[in-house]
Amino acid sequence: MAGQSARRAVVITPDHFSFNAETAADNAFMSATLEQEELKLKVMAEHRNLIDALTHAGVELVVVKGEGLSPDECFPNNWFSTHSVSDPFQSVLYPMATPSRRREVECERVRTVLSEEYPNMHDMSAMCDADGDFVLEGTGSLVLDRVHKKAYCGLSVRATDRALDEFCTKLGYEKIDCIAKDGKGTVIYHTNVWLSIGSNYVVVCEDAVVKDEKGKRFLASLHESGKTIIPISHKQVLAFCGNILELENEKGEKVLAMSEKARRGFSSEQMEELEKCVDRIVSADFDSIETHGGGGVRCCLAELF
Repeated sequence: MAGQSARRAVVITPDHFSFNAETAADNAFMSATLEQEELKLKVMAEHRNLIDALTHAGVELVVVKGEGLSPDECFPNNWFSTHSVSDPFQSVLYPMATPSRRREVECERVRTVLSEEYPNMHDMSAMCDADGDFVLEGTGSLVLDRVHKKAYCGLSVRATDRALDEFCTKLGYEKIDCIAKDGKGTVIYHTNVWLSIGSNYVVVCEDAVVKDEKGKRFLASLHESGKTIIPISHKQVLAFCGNILELENEKGEKVLAMSEKARRGFSSEQMEELEKCVDRIVSADFDSIETHGGGGVRCCLAELF
């Protein structure tokens, strides 16, 4: 049976990182505050510190040099995912919402890894349509309970119902969707900023979920998982407390990766609960990437199962 956490992950270095005005249109987490040269120095240092911290914790990373395909190419979890040998497909390529990010699927080094290790691929990226009706941005849009084969998704312009149906049908996942909104009533662009599922925990902003029938079913399913539920607020979502990822190291220990902003955003009681659910918590300063890219630590890690 598939486990919840991966022992390896792909990271793509942010050599060509910049503020992407195209994706900022629906990403409330993004803002531009630094000049490009200073920004590049900061994001390269932050990304390297994350790599060093996870490597020191025993997590194996496949480090890929950015090819300049997109300003956001350091967020590879959005365009591909991998799955266990027991799944109908071992890898999936996803249809991205914006032209700039669709180019990321051309990353030669990652495509080589996928073709060699995960040859049974379902290419949803080729199904992207002009009217934006078929979009699903990987494990940004999807938060997967891999053990129980449940696909949790907050629908948005980055995650359409038709594309979600395609994923669930082809991969054999139960579809559990809702609408999630921020404190201002705006639909949240990605699910993985307000929901994280580990082997023993669920971090979720319940206040974000619209409480219609689908929303009630969504929350009920999480509470029925048997995992420790750690509710976070809208303010904590903005601190990237939901954008965290459980991995495994070489010893089989659960390693929880998050940013320093997220660590500071959790209360001491919440951190104690998380510490009971994993073996180690690793954090890195990610402020520049979070602010200018609108994505956090979880977005930079694409699991290899």
